[in-house]
Amino acid sequence: MVVELPQADYSWLRSGFVLRTEPDGAVMLVCFGATPYVKRRLEMWITSKSWAAVTEEPYALFDLVMDGLFSEVDATSWKMADVFRPIETSILQVAKAGFPALEKHVDFIGLHNCLKHIIYLNEAVASCLLVVDAIKATTTSTASIQLPDSLSHRRSLFTSTSLRLSSIQQRVENTIALCFNLVSQQDSMMMRHESMVMRQDASAMKILASITVIFLPTMAVASILGSQLFLSAVVVAEDKDAQEIVEVKTSPLFNILWMFAIPMTLVVMVMAIGWSWYSHVTFPKTSDEMRRRLEENQRVHPTWVMMLNDRFEKAKGGFKRRHAV
Repeated sequence: MVVELPQADYSWLRSGFVLRTEPDGAVMLVCFGATPYVKRRLEMWITSKSWAAVTEEPYALFDLVMDGLFSEVDATSWKMADVFRPIETSILQVAKAGFPALEKHVDFIGLHNCLKHIIYLNEAVASCLLVVDAIKATTTSTASIQLPDSLSHRRSLFTSTSLRLSSIQQRVENTIALCFNLVSQQDSMMMRHESMVMRQDASAMKILASITVIFLPTMAVASILGSQLFLSAVVVAEDKDAQEIVEVKTSPLFNILWMFAIPMTLVVMVMAIGWSWYSHVTFPKTSDEMRRRLEENQRVHPTWVMMLNDRFEKAKGGFKRRHAV
């Protein structure tokens, strides 16, 4: 079963252009995988019937191709801005509303794919800038001033698109940082709630322990003695019409029971109170420090946040390496 990921598009536009000139002035441009924008730009140039300039400046055809490629990249960059805008808005709304069920309102996969596409677009714009610079360096010194000016204008357009993509990338990174903060706060609130529940459970356990401390010694002594503490006897009256009387007397062991039970109960209660006081005096610093460190680790480095952070760092590192090459 194939799972469709949001904002996932693995299609690539690969184009190649070959320019050939003949001594008799013939010029031939071969296009491989031309995009619709490039085709439309060439068709507009063909309908204009301004072919004479090409025989003098063959690289003008490359200028037309770069114009079409710029239109393609520029339109895609605006589409990416339109795709990212609702994601950014939803995250800001979640942040303002108190982020209940954060994973249901924030599209983390779509956010990751948006950043990936923006990185690829930055790479494409950088490649186009390299091509424009190479064309400007290859043109002859006798070229008319129109072609260099057109290429310079084309370069400025690609630069403006690159700046727009950099702005979108910065917005995505800021949004990702906001998501990290929201998740950290959510984890902190969950841990605080769990701590309150644990305190309530601890209070209930203390009550049960107190009841056990009070009654356990008595039960232990009674079990050890293992005999009846009360003796019952039926007294028969001399008068036949009188009813029989049942007398209940305490056994001699009853006094022995309390002689052992009361001191043992007091000793156990004193020991329990002493241990409770000792634990509160000795352990709070260590336990508070461990709890604080645990909360900081959960807040700063949750597991899935570390995985997403590693992915984004690897993606940005690959983008920088490609530019360095």
